[in-house]
Amino acid sequence: VSDLLNARLLHPILITQSFLPLLSLLPYTHTHHHTSPHPPPPPPKVILITPTVISSLSPPFHAPESLIISGLTAFITSLGGELAPLGIPVTHVKLGAFDFSSVNPRNQLQTQTLQAQRAEMLCWPEGTRQIYGRNFISVAERGPTIGGPKGSPLRELHNAVFDAMAKKKGGTIRVGLGSAAYEFVGAWVPKGLIGWLMGMRRGRESNVGTSGSESGSDGGKEQVGISGENEYVTLDR
Repeated sequence: VSDLLNARLLHPILITQSFLPLLSLLPYTHTHHHTSPHPPPPPPKVILITPTVISSLSPPFHAPESLIISGLTAFITSLGGELAPLGIPVTHVKLGAFDFSSVNPRNQLQTQTLQAQRAEMLCWPEGTRQIYGRNFISVAERGPTIGGPKGSPLRELHNAVFDAMAKKKGGTIRVGLGSAAYEFVGAWVPKGLIGWLMGMRRGRESNVGTSGSESGSDGGKEQVGISGENEYVTLDR
């Protein structure tokens, strides 16, 4: 968590702080701007692009992502008020789900994510793995998006960033499938229902939502497998 906060939260804030003196001096005024028919250069802008699905739902086992996005959102809101008297617009682009199949096959991305989640769980202490293992695998299989939408084309993200650069005013721009819907779901739907939809279960129900589950009376152990793989993790009851 400390490494993630330094890399994803502290560094963006420090970089923005370092560039603020330069932004306050832009645009530079040159003598040829008064005699040239070309329009004056546009004012500087600050654009922050963050995902919104995880931060809106705050799903189980995603505390670092939720913490980082919430911190950046609070920072950009405060920064917008500070730069408003200087005429520097601040734009927050909130991203929904996008389709990355053109960059990398969707099945390959899902398999890589599940393998990383499984490798992380194997590093846990035995007691922690017994308590959280089944729910952790279930949430990893379903992903942070309820229902697993395919996502919007990446061209929409390109157009949204270009529009943010061309706009004279700041504000919030939502782009991508579910960028606005998930905020509504996270604000009004009970957290318990969101966890249930993502596969969180109590006690003996925790094996629901995991594929390849096998239970037996010998040893009192249960094997929970990850879909698409032939490898299993043994969890003591």
